[in-house]
Amino acid sequence: MSEINLLDKSVYNRIAAGEVVERPSSIVKELVENSIDAGATSISIEIRGGGIESIRVADNGKGIAPEDVPTAFMAHATSKIHTADDLDSIATLGFRGEALPSIAAVSKVTMLTRRKGAAIGYRYCVDNGVVTDEGESGCPYGTVVICENLFANIPARKKFLSKETAEESAVSALVAKIILANHDVSISYSSDGKTVYRSSGQGVKSAIYTVYGDDFLKKLDEVSATFNDIEMFGYFSKPSFSKHSKSFQTVIVNGRYVISDEISYWIYGCYQEFLMKRQFPAFVMYLKVPCDMVDVNVHPNKLEVKFANQGIIKKLVTDAVKSKIIDGVRVAKELGAEDINFSGFSFTEERFNPKSDERGEEFFLPFNENDGGFKLKDESKNYNADSGVIFSDETAATIEREELKDSAANAHFSDMVGRTLFNSIADLSKTGGAANTEDAESEIIEEKPIVFGKESIQQSMGIDADIKYSGKIFNTYLIFENGNDVFFID
Repeated sequence: MSEINLLDKSVYNRIAAGEVVERPSSIVKELVENSIDAGATSISIEIRGGGIESIRVADNGKGIAPEDVPTAFMAHATSKIHTADDLDSIATLGFRGEALPSIAAVSKVTMLTRRKGAAIGYRYCVDNGVVTDEGESGCPYGTVVICENLFANIPARKKFLSKETAEESAVSALVAKIILANHDVSISYSSDGKTVYRSSGQGVKSAIYTVYGDDFLKKLDEVSATFNDIEMFGYFSKPSFSKHSKSFQTVIVNGRYVISDEISYWIYGCYQEFLMKRQFPAFVMYLKVPCDMVDVNVHPNKLEVKFANQGIIKKLVTDAVKSKIIDGVRVAKELGAEDINFSGFSFTEERFNPKSDERGEEFFLPFNENDGGFKLKDESKNYNADSGVIFSDETAATIEREELKDSAANAHFSDMVGRTLFNSIADLSKTGGAANTEDAESEIIEEKPIVFGKESIQQSMGIDADIKYSGKIFNTYLIFENGNDVFFID
C-alpha cells in the first residue's frame, strides 16, 4: 500500500488557510484588496464581535460574471495573472488565487455580485468548504462578501484567537493603513454598528486627516524626490515631533501597504540626532517603483517586499528626508527665540501631595515639549511643580512653536512657561509642591530637594524670581538666564 496520499480538497484548503487566514484582519485585508483590484471607488467594511462573529465587505467594483463565481472559490484561481512571466511584474494587490477558497474553508461565506449592465445578480454560499446555495439574486452593482462564524468548526484554531477587543483593534489598525495606501478610494469602516473611519478618497492629506486628525497632520512636512523611474513622496514628522512606537510609520509600495524594518531603520537614522531615547519619527511614505524592480511574492500575506536596487532606493529616501530635516533646523535657527511662542496652561483640580510620594530619584521623566510638563513615572498624568497639580492628557498643557504676534506674547511665555519649568527646579525644593503659585508664596512645607537622575538641586541655590527665557537649542534644551547664571532644561 502506498504511503503517499493525495490530500482531499477540504484538507489542503484548510492547510492553505493557515497561511492566509490567521485572524479576522487577514480576511479584511484579502477582501478589500480584491475590491481595489476590481476597480472599486467606494468600499464599506463592517465587522461584529471583532470580526469573529461576522465581516462584511461591499464595493462598487466591476463585479463577477455568474459563470466565474464557482471558479473564484477554487484553489489558485485568479484573473490577475496568467503565466509565470506575470510574476516578474505584478501590478495588482492580489495574484495568488488563495484568498476566497481559504476563507471559505474556515467560515461561512456568502457572496452577492452583479456586473454593471447585468439585469440581475448572483448569490453563492459556501459553509466551511461545502457549497450550500447558489443562484440568481437581486443585489446592487459590485460585490458583497459576508464571512460569519470564523473557525467555528475548527476549535483548535479558534482558541488561538485573541479577545474580541484585541481582534477589533487589529482590524482597525489594518483599515487605517489601507485608507492611507488607497487615498483615492472612499472607505468607510464600522465595528458593532459604530463608525470608526470614513475617508472621502480625496488625496493623501485627506487620508492622513481621517486616520490621525488635523493636529497630527500639522506636525508633518511634505517630502518628495525622484530618480529615473523611481518616485518617493510623503509626509514626515518635524524633528521636534516624535512618537513612542513605530505604529505611526506607514510604508506604501506601488499602492500596497508593506512592513519594512529596513526602510524604518533608514529613516530613523535620519532623525536619530534629534530624538530622545525610545522615540521614533512618524511618517506616511509612498514609493512608486517599476514592477519588475520589486518582488511582492515573498510571503502569502504579501506584507513583505524585496527591491532589486535597494541601494538606489535607500539613497533616494535618506537624502530627501535628511535635506528636509536640515532645512527645518536652519529655518528654526534663523527665526530665533523671539519668534517662538508657547501656549498657556490649563489644569484640573486634582492635587498632588509630595509628602506621601516616595518615587525617589526617578520622580521626573525628561521634559518633552509635546507634553507641556514633566511626566510622572507611569506616564499617565503630567505634573506641574509650579502649580502643584496633576493634569490629565485631555487638559494637559501643550507647548507649540509658532510666530510671536507681539512682545506681550513673549512676556506671557516668560511669566507662565518660564516660571513653571524653572520653578520645577527651584520652588518645589522650597515648597515641596504647594497647591498653586499663591500657596507657594504663603505656605512652606518641609524642605525637600527634588532629584534629577543622580544630582539634587538644593534650596541653598538662592534663585531669584526674575528669570529670563533665552531660547532653545537642538529642539531639546530650553535656556534660562538668572543673573550671571545660565540653566538648561532638558
